[in-house]
Amino acid sequence: MTRNKVGRAILALRRLARDLTQGERDQVLKDLSEELRNAPRTDLVEAPPLFYIMNRARPVGNSVLWWRVDGHGYTCNLAEAWQVPKETADEICRCRPKDDFAMPVELVDQMAESHVHVDRLCAAGLLSAGWMWPHE
Repeated sequence: MTRNKVGRAILALRRLARDLTQGERDQVLKDLSEELRNAPRTDLVEAPPLFYIMNRARPVGNSVLWWRVDGHGYTCNLAEAWQVPKETADEICRCRPKDDFAMPVELVDQMAESHVHVDRLCAAGLLSAGWMWPHE
């Protein structure tokens, strides 16, 4: 079991435990913590690193284009980008070495920024459709 799976299991148990009394919840969490402490360390395996596939040939403005899941198109949105193990990333990039490049998910996610599209603000009625930046 990977650490990620253990973490998800703990969250699921906490959600289920909402129907229990505080004392019952405390006992479940105490028992689970004890199980994890006593689990052989070989059961807690680090998840292998994952990679995004960047398309170098087609940047969008100042944004990177990433492969979508299963290579079905491209996206600038990391939430929609495909995360693959190293072996898959190497295989993809070996076929298209001039166009595609594997980037570690952990590092890319640390550099990511959020942004809001003006057209979505207009669609929500927060800005008028003809809205423009004020001229200086």
